[in-house]
Amino acid sequence: MIQGGDPNTKNSPNNRSSWGMGDPSQTMVPAEFNAGLPGWTHKRGILSAARRGDNINSATSQFFIMHADAPHLDGQYSIYGEVLEGMAVVDQIATTPKNSNDDPKETITMKIIKLKK
Repeated sequence: MIQGGDPNTKNSPNNRSSWGMGDPSQTMVPAEFNAGLPGWTHKRGILSAARRGDNINSATSQFFIMHADAPHLDGQYSIYGEVLEGMAVVDQIATTPKNSNDDPKETITMKIIKLKK
């Protein structure tokens, strides 16, 4: 999987120990498990909410995209989307060279696009 959305990687780029912890002031979103619904399993391309530790109701801005199937995550993390086009980009990110901390050796920046009604 690849993971993103942690404000600490942007706001504290030199404080790696804070990465993955998120911003505790962000509103937490309750879990909504999709296990058992047809097509909604943690398969390749699924977009799901990351969380803080073992607290299932602690999702905030962090998310992950499945690079491979991981059925053991079903019923543990909330699924809220699926990559329909562009999995080549996910593959490229997932296979980029990493350092000993499993971080990409080169910074990967996401472009944010906001949709309005």
